[in-house]
Amino acid sequence: MEHVRSSSFSVVRSLSLLVLLWACALVVGCSSQQPTAVGPPPAEIGWVQSFLGASADVVVFARPDGLKGDGRWGPLFREGNADLFDLMPGSGDEKLSRESKRRLNLARTYEVYVAFRSLSFDSANAIGYVAVLRGLPVTDPVELRGQNGAMLFMTPLRLPSGTLEYRPSGSYANDTKGLAPTIYITVDGTWVCVDQLTAMRAHDLFGSQAAPPPMLEPADDILLGGGLGLSATSFVSSSAGKKAPANLTQGLQTAGFAVHGGQNASVELFGTYASSDNASAAYDAYEEQCRSGKAACTLPAFLVRDMKIERDGKRLTWKITPSDALFNTLAEKAARGRF
Repeated sequence: MEHVRSSSFSVVRSLSLLVLLWACALVVGCSSQQPTAVGPPPAEIGWVQSFLGASADVVVFARPDGLKGDGRWGPLFREGNADLFDLMPGSGDEKLSRESKRRLNLARTYEVYVAFRSLSFDSANAIGYVAVLRGLPVTDPVELRGQNGAMLFMTPLRLPSGTLEYRPSGSYANDTKGLAPTIYITVDGTWVCVDQLTAMRAHDLFGSQAAPPPMLEPADDILLGGGLGLSATSFVSSSAGKKAPANLTQGLQTAGFAVHGGQNASVELFGTYASSDNASAAYDAYEEQCRSGKAACTLPAFLVRDMKIERDGKRLTWKITPSDALFNTLAEKAARGRF
């Protein structure tokens, strides 16, 4: 049971980076910039709810091929720096082998979307998920192996819609206590991976429809993004409560971030409040923090070229533009494998 808990918490720790990113946004930034839409918040993505049976608590979106090819962010996402397939449930011999990870080659995908529901930071067994991967190299999951060479997925079942369903092997399913993915490969080659509880709904959905979930289609320059639903945002608010004025987090309902690529590479962090009054109170509280010197409203020029904040109705948006010097330093560290 402990190895399952450890594997599950590795996912939770990674998702917690989003929480920390937003918590930092509550005490960093200043001025004005038009916010950029990153796509619908978790509660508005209908197909996610049809799979998970509830609104997602945490969502993450990425364009891996775009990240690798970006002049600014690319050096930070070279193969080997961050092996996302290590987050797959499993431990020891059941972990995905190096050869299998090489064959999957996540870096070549053009869209990855992951949604989690009922995420509890106190329990390793409260995770339900759906992950959509578009553009993976043609790979038969039956050929994927654990580190001991054992197969991880069984011979597929072809559903009436033509979608292939790959269930985890008995040993893999037992090792992960229900967190091992069932993989659905639609007729266009899209992979949809779900936990064992979600698989019961996914089986019925793909039994009658061949189309994969629709693409999110955010702004062209958004390479990475994510959002927190109400439950996860409440956790952030309560965690930040002792360090931030109550008005900063009161009424906060959703939060998220977006990484923009290209020459104007930047990071946006945003929060949506229950009312414009809540957003206005949070903005005023933040400005007061700046005036009193209790918030880090400016960062050294070595780190950032520009930092701005804007209030727009119920939404607050921070935009942070890293400096050239910071990008160069991080690229050098990545090249030396220092991450």
